[in-house]
Amino acid sequence: MFNLPSLDRPLDENTIESLKKVTSGVPPVIGPTPNIIGCLEAFEAFKLITGIGEVCTSPNVLTFDLVDLTSFEVIQI
Repeated sequence: MFNLPSLDRPLDENTIESLKKVTSGVPPVIGPTPNIIGCLEAFEAFKLITGIGEVCTSPNVLTFDLVDLTSFEVIQI
């Protein structure tokens, strides 16, 4: 993420101040989380209604880790 192109814009004081405003505070991390969970729930409902595929039911839990970029996996609890 270093040495990215600057789109031919100089880093003047106005640009630096606007970047500080955008990057200050709590980052909007929660935004995509409900979308991902909603898509998973909708697809599980689709599989249940149509009978296509294997539905993830108890005692299985579908997990994913975006920090380690591991793909989705089903674990038994």
